[in-house]
Order: sequence, then structure tokens, then C-alpha cells
Amino acid sequence: MPKYAKHIALLAAFALLCGCTGNTGSTQTSTAEAVQTAQESAEAPQSSETLPPAGETTAEVSPQPGQPEQTEQPGQPAQTGNSSGVSLISGGDSKYSDIFELNGTWCDVSELPFNVETYDVPLLGKWGGDNFLGCFDKKMYFTEGSQIHGDWWSENRLWRFDPLTGTEELLYDYGSDDSSLSALFANDTYAVYERFAFEFGEDGSVKDSTEWLTVVNYQTGTTVFDVPEMSGNIRYLPTRGVQVVYDRMYISAEYTLPDFNQTLKTALTVELATGEVGLYDLGLTDVYYGVGNVCFLTEDFSIRTLYDSLPRTIPSCDNIGDNALIFYNMLNTYYPTTVLTRNYDVLGEQSELGWRNRGSTEDHLIGKSAFSVFITSDGVMNRDEIFCARMWKYLPTQTLVQEPDYYQQDTQCYLLIGWYDDDAESARAALLDLGQGEFPDIIANNDCIYLLDYAENNVTMLYSSAG
Repeated sequence: MPKYAKHIALLAAFALLCGCTGNTGSTQTSTAEAVQTAQESAEAPQSSETLPPAGETTAEVSPQPGQPEQTEQPGQPAQTGNSSGVSLISGGDSKYSDIFELNGTWCDVSELPFNVETYDVPLLGKWGGDNFLGCFDKKMYFTEGSQIHGDWWSENRLWRFDPLTGTEELLYDYGSDDSSLSALFANDTYAVYERFAFEFGEDGSVKDSTEWLTVVNYQTGTTVFDVPEMSGNIRYLPTRGVQVVYDRMYISAEYTLPDFNQTLKTALTVELATGEVGLYDLGLTDVYYGVGNVCFLTEDFSIRTLYDSLPRTIPSCDNIGDNALIFYNMLNTYYPTTVLTRNYDVLGEQSELGWRNRGSTEDHLIGKSAFSVFITSDGVMNRDEIFCARMWKYLPTQTLVQEPDYYQQDTQCYLLIGWYDDDAESARAALLDLGQGEFPDIIANNDCIYLLDYAENNVTMLYSSAG
């Protein structure tokens, strides 16, 4: 059989066998359409990634209605509100040529044309372990767990925290039964769980267990999708990524075709209003939030997006000439960001940080690092063109690390935050000196960037007041 004909046969077989519904635990076979492009739902009003917490504002905060706006007095240092030793490198319009040459104007954090606010997050680490689930619409989502049947742990309660008001809200309590829940995703309507259903013997020991994929609409308190992770020829792989846009879920899976003795990597769609399952495409291994709201990792480690006017697949890295590489980032960002790195035999490495309009292959330059200052390739930019990027350089000193004993090269870490002005084709930015500390976790969605500090249990949010 010709190769293309075999591929068509595989798709046809998948189309006949894939379709099923999973409402409230039932699984039914249908002849649903084989390939659902689903691009009409590529643009959600908000993204579905990580979250922030509550507490008091310690950095620049927009004034509340009826309150006068507070301004810094001349000569006073700007405060970032981060209590973990982040300090602002001041200097007005001067260029920090030994670190980064900005295509634009340097300023203090308080002079940035967007909100930079830091809040305490009491729920962060409140119950121990990693209970932070993600962010959506400037709110943070957390899970609370409890022990069941001895050593088993179940994340059966879902909380939401609003940093802007300091409000904690219990959204959903699954209750207790003979199952253990692991929360994977939450937005303003749905929570997605991996559920382990147990069968117990007379002596109380686990006799058998089954893994299930469970989706709850917590606004109505109903389970809208509930199927075994191995359902017919489909094996759902929720731990490889789940994203929900409106009422459509995208999820990683494997599909087995016994007639061809072959297992295919796939991404599936699930219509949460009906439980109908469809094939999005083959050769996709992981699902993430990113450009176009949903991105997929391909089997050759390229990135695929739902956004139709972008090139459908972009490699994570490309050679563009002798000793030059360009790194593309489409994950955890609204606009694609780029880092163009050149290596020189004597001077070392130098990189250019840029970004692209969606649907364009032209880079907008944010700035260029000094020699041997390294820019990480995971910079983010939200829909208001607020950006954040990490960079670092080696110091001439080393630190002894215990267990195992070895010397680690010391590094100086910096965080670049700013806004890009399309009309002027330039940036306005501040450079934060993090010292030899650790970078905060950076979480982005369509309209907000979150800098998460687990050590201090706080979050710094970057967002436009117009968003």
C-alpha cells in the first residue's frame, strides 16, 4: 500500500472508531467527523494557564475609586514590592551597556505604563506541597487535599483566590468516595481531574483500581465528562496536557489501530456540552497554553498552534547562518517571542530579544544583550504588548554545593519587564537586579503576566489597567 494511502486508511479507521461521548460516565461509539479543525474557538477572551494569590499590595497599585493617586517623590528609590531581594537598577535614560542595550527608554518600575502590583497569597503552600493549579482572568486556582484510605491523597476541593480583592472562595467540593483525585486544570467554569477509582477487598486493601478522566462544571455542580483513561481504542493522557477554550477541551491521547499494529500520538477535542469526542490531528504529543490559546508539541519537537494565520508549525530552534541560532517561543505567551544568538570565538555569545505579531515572520527588536550575558528563550508577551524576559551572566566566583559536593559557577540574574510601543517601534522598560537569587516562576495568559515567588508566598502581576 502506498504511504499516503496507508495514512488515509489510518485516518478513516480512526474516524470510524474514535467518536464517543463521556457524559456522566457513559461511553458510546458514534461516527463523528474525523478531523475537527476547531479553529473557530482559537481565540478565547482569557487564557487558561497559571494563577495568582491574595493579600496586601506592596508595590505600585492603581488607586481605588475615590482615592487620590500616589506618586513617588523625587529622589526616592522605586519599590518593586518584591520582598525577596529584587531591586531596581535605576538610571533614567542611560543604557546599561554591560548588561542589555534597550531599543527604547529605560525607566523606573513606577514609571512603566502598566500596573506592577505585588500581593501576598495565603493559599500558596497553605496545605503543604504543590497546591497551586493555575491562573485565569487575574485570579488564582488552588487545590486542597485530604487523605483517604490510609496513604492515598485526594485533591477534592477547588479554591479560587482574587489578588485584587484578597477574596478566597471555595468553588467545588467533590466529596469523598472510593476514588482519589489529582487536579490538572481549572478556569472560570471547568475543573479537570485525573481520578483513580478503587475497588477494595474485605480486609480494606486495594483489590483493583482504574484511572478515569473527569471534567466538572463547578458552576452547575455537574460532572460533564467521565470516562476511563483507557476507553476502547483511546488512551487519554491528561497529564500530557489539557486546555479548555469556551466549551471545548483539547487533550493529549494515544489511539491504537490493531489492524495496523500501530499506536498513534494524537490530540483530541471533547465538546463538553455534549461529550462528543473528535480527532484534532495526528503526531501531536502534548497540549499547552500559548499563542492562539492552545499549542501542541509535535513528535519532532516543533510547536503547532491553532492560530490559523501563523505558520502552523514552528521549530523551537533554527540555524540561520554560521554560529547563529534563533530560538522561538510560542508557549506561555500571547505573542511569539524570539532570541537570536550569535557566538563569536573571542568575545563570546550575544543575543537579540524580539517578538512577532501573530501571522508575521518579521521580528520587532526589544534589545540586545552585552557579550556573555545570556537571555533565556522563554520570554513572554501578553496581548497588551507587556513583556517579561530573564537574563543572567556568569560571575568569576564559585559556590560549594553540598550533597553531592561540587562547585557551582555563581551567576548574576536579571529580569527585564516593559512595554513595546508599536507606533514608535521601541520599548519602555525597567531592569530588575535579582542578585544571585533564583528567578521567579513566570506564568502568562492573554492579559496578565504573573511572577510567582514561592519562598515569600506572593505574586507580582503585570497588566494594563485598560485590560
